[in-house]
Order: sequence, then C-alpha cells, then structure tokens
Amino acid sequence: MLKFGVMRSGGDRNFISGETILQGGLRTYQETTYQYCRESLIQISGELSRETGCQISVSMSDGWDAVWNHEKLYKNILNNLNKNNKIKLLKLKNPVLASEDFSFYQNRTPGVLFFLGVGDAPELYSPAFDFHDELVLPKGLEFLQNLALLN
Repeated sequence: MLKFGVMRSGGDRNFISGETILQGGLRTYQETTYQYCRESLIQISGELSRETGCQISVSMSDGWDAVWNHEKLYKNILNNLNKNNKIKLLKLKNPVLASEDFSFYQNRTPGVLFFLGVGDAPELYSPAFDFHDELVLPKGLEFLQNLALLN
C-alpha cells in the first residue's frame, strides 16, 4: 500500500513551482515485496526525470518489518482467554497493513500484537478519529490483567 499524506509545492496559484516535496508511506506484507516496490519507485522516478527533464530524488527509510504473530502464543491466548469467557477476542478477517515498531521486538523474542477495539469510531489517523477513553481503557486493562495470569 502506497499512500501520500504531504505535498508541498510553490506559493502562488498561477506560477509553476520550482520544487515539489511529496511524502508518504509504503507498507507491504513481505520484505521481498517492499524491496520490489522500493526499487520500482526509484526506477519510475528515473524514467520520469529523463522524460521531463526534472530532477527527481527518492529518499526512503527502511521502516519496520511486518508484524507476524507467533502462532503458538497466539493459539494459547486465544484458547485460554476465550475458554473462560473472560475476554471476547475476535480474529481479523483480513491481514492489516499496520506499521508497527512492535516487529522490532519480535525480531528478538516471540510476540503477539492485539488491537484494542474502540467501537464505532472514524478510521485511525483520520482527522475525525476519536474514542471514548472511559469505555475503552478499562477493557484494555482487563485484557492485560487476564493476559498476565496465563501460563
């Protein structure tokens, strides 16, 4: 998924800008796909530069690896927390392209990432995102307490 969130260019509506800055994010499920997309962006920018005569540079950070839940830990948590009906856990229907530095920790030790549902709220990172702290946070605390009691 390639998204652009910032575009800065020029200062007047009827002049052609001498410089444009475009910033965004690239997220993939696999490292090989990420590298392919990264190389393709560099190649496409080179082709555009040659065709238009514009100078184009691409600068990308390495970002974070994809988050993959440790299967054995995940099944243990799912089975034990759902078994006692303490917490209602829902499995996502589709993978999510969330960029999370949690994957850095998973490179060192097995881990499981959970989303704490916020109910009916606008999408995360949208200008209208908001949630009711007093409804959500106690449930998150309850989840962590039950998680800490697992063997």
